[in-house]
Amino acid sequence: MLRFIIVGAANTAIAFAIYAAGIALGLGYQFASLAALVAGICSGFVAQGKVAFRSQLDSRFVPFVALWALLYLTNILLIGALAFFGIDLYLAGLLAAVPVNAVSFLALRTVIFAPQPIFLQRTALLWLIGLLFVARLYVVTHLALNWDEFLNLSMLYDFRRGEMTEIFQTAFVHLFHWLPMVSTNEVDQLIAARFFTLGCAAFTSLAIFHAARRFMAIDPALVAVIAYNCFGASLLYGTDFRTDTLASAAMIGAIALATHRIMTWPQMVAMGILIAIGGALTIKSVFFLPSIGLLVLVNVWASRDFVRTAKIIAVSAAISVAVLGLILGLHAASLAKTASAASFLGRTGVATLLTGDYSVLSVFWPAAVLGNLGFWVLVLCGAVALARNDQYDAKLGGSDRLALAAFAIPALVPLIYSEVYPYFHPFLIAPISVLAGFGYARLRCVTRTALLVLLLFGAASAVWHRIDNGLAQQRATLALVHSLFPHPVPYIDHTSMVSSFPKKGFFMSRWGVTDYRKSGHPVMAATVRNDQPAFMLQTRALLAVDRITPEDSQRSEYGLFGADLDVLRDNYIRYWGPLFLPGKMLTGSGRTRIEIGGAYRVEGQGRLVANGRSYSDGEIVRLNPGEYAYAADGPLRLFCAAPPPPATPPPASLFSGW
Repeated sequence: MLRFIIVGAANTAIAFAIYAAGIALGLGYQFASLAALVAGICSGFVAQGKVAFRSQLDSRFVPFVALWALLYLTNILLIGALAFFGIDLYLAGLLAAVPVNAVSFLALRTVIFAPQPIFLQRTALLWLIGLLFVARLYVVTHLALNWDEFLNLSMLYDFRRGEMTEIFQTAFVHLFHWLPMVSTNEVDQLIAARFFTLGCAAFTSLAIFHAARRFMAIDPALVAVIAYNCFGASLLYGTDFRTDTLASAAMIGAIALATHRIMTWPQMVAMGILIAIGGALTIKSVFFLPSIGLLVLVNVWASRDFVRTAKIIAVSAAISVAVLGLILGLHAASLAKTASAASFLGRTGVATLLTGDYSVLSVFWPAAVLGNLGFWVLVLCGAVALARNDQYDAKLGGSDRLALAAFAIPALVPLIYSEVYPYFHPFLIAPISVLAGFGYARLRCVTRTALLVLLLFGAASAVWHRIDNGLAQQRATLALVHSLFPHPVPYIDHTSMVSSFPKKGFFMSRWGVTDYRKSGHPVMAATVRNDQPAFMLQTRALLAVDRITPEDSQRSEYGLFGADLDVLRDNYIRYWGPLFLPGKMLTGSGRTRIEIGGAYRVEGQGRLVANGRSYSDGEIVRLNPGEYAYAADGPLRLFCAAPPPPATPPPASLFSGW
């Protein structure tokens, strides 16, 4: 370790000097890092191999270069992310070097310069896992945020304001108290949260490998990890800021512990705690309990020590219930007011379980199958081999085959659960990935290689088609909002994109709009009058109030009532792209009602009479809610007295779907 630190410090100093010189000369950080990489490879191979690890160098150079190619990609992604947060490129290079050097030590010690050379195939599989980690890092820092990530962030601010009431699926807020310290921009905060969930995805991958090792050798277990990380939705959404991502790590960890043939007290206690954590994060964790239960029952049967095993299981279950109750109890105690937990469970269950509605499944699962053919072929091969009792390993007996079947149970979840959107796929396919490794072990070399290529093609295709400039546009939009409103104000959007501000109006998801339409009552007049929303953000097409007629909106299954659209059209005017500010369009003469108090600018041909005087074009008047007289010789507009909108083109849409 000391030798590595000395050699590594020297190499890092040389590499950073070259990087800093490149930045000073005007090179992009990518090229400056590349120059530093080349110098590091030239100076580091012999120094690290011979001096730091005292290893033989034969046949190690190519793996050494391949490792540093991955570390180079990791380095520039980290530098780019830090620069995105506004950190100076020199400091960003230094900060990125810390995790890069830590990873390099582990990889050099355990793989490249290991005392016993690792087989080429295993080295290649480990390299692919490293490449997929780099791809995940790229997704974390480049994929546009989905609306429910902002919704989850808004829950943190609801908790901080003392407005949170739900107990279930909100306890995660205690893990992320630090997010507001990252930046005032919600996009920056969510990228920081994604780095946390990236760690959860890494833990999930380790748990998949651990679970797979009961049934297969190291290489097929590595393929199970590759299959999970290559699955399109897993790669794209498996690091999103969602409770599913956090709970998946806990529940797959519990499954991995349940695969142990000999159940020990520490193992079962840890399993109970992980199940409790998963359950506290999301009630969807219940979908993994049948798999865990079957694994435990198989181990009970195989152990033949029924009394001892039953005691261990009973204690584990009791610990799980107790820890779950403790977490939810402490969380409930931290809330100023709590909603009915039974009501939440009942409402959620009725809306999502055994509904007979397979519309979401029919829309998204065909693409999930066709875009991940390599994954499903491997899973199918594993399932067929399992059904045929096709043993390639003498250690795999009947109980093991039954235990392996437990990993297929989550495939049945879409039959009873309707909300199988792509964000749910990573949660669902994590245990199924073990079957992919099992199938890989039973294939010939050429077929294995072809399916690995197909896996990678699916992953590359998923990233290629989804990464765009959406993240930067989201960040620019929120930066504009915060520049206009330095302090939190009420506003309207469909799902709390300006998460640090109090959102008003109903939750406009597909589910929320369905409930709103069933109620049959317009709500926007009361929302505007009582809550005084200072702006409206068009985060969904139904809020494009200047481009939809009330009649079309009324007829739409997922539109606003015509009366609600009229209210919004009458009180907000598009300012820039998706951002609407308070305003009125006036013609003729008469009286108009101002619902949203504030400073307005008179624009156009005519005058407004308010506060005992007349205001004409260009003048600013502060208006309280109420009625005012006006006379217009032509088009007259009362508009929020904001600075001119940015010259940069606005985004076509803030969210691009799945």
